Amino acid sequence: MKKLIYSLAMVLFGLASCTSFDDPTTENYGAAPGIDINITPGAQTDSAFTVTITPQAGALYYAYIIDQNDEAEHLDSATLYKGGYGNTVVKVADQPTTTITIDNATPNTTYQVYAVAGSDKGIVGNVVVKSITTTDKFSPRPQSVA
Repeated sequence: MKKLIYSLAMVLFGLASCTSFDDPTTENYGAAPGIDINITPGAQTDSAFTVTITPQAGALYYAYIIDQNDEAEHLDSATLYKGGYGNTVVKVADQPTTTITIDNATPNTTYQVYAVAGSDKGIVGNVVVKSITTTDKFSPRPQSVA
């Protein structure tokens, strides 16, 4: 019983003697890297376009997805960065720039290109969205009868 009282007294004494605690420090990991999306319409046909995705300095990985949708949706940057939308995730060291050519796009359709980059510290940037709408200027037309 004496040992129990003595142990309890020592614990209380130890807790009471701690009156100063270290001040919390905040780590600064810097800003998240950005990413650039460049979309070029195809020269040969109206149902083709080329997308070039280039992460800015400081990026370790980047992710992108091309979606056929009239309006841009709000995608969560962390989910896109992890490949949670069934999208492609690329390591910058393996492929510093990605170029995708779409040759068989549907005419008169809007495509959304979403991309995000993340730093080596795990800081994920904002999702960048660009869109392109294909045309139908080369579609077959009725011919006039003479």
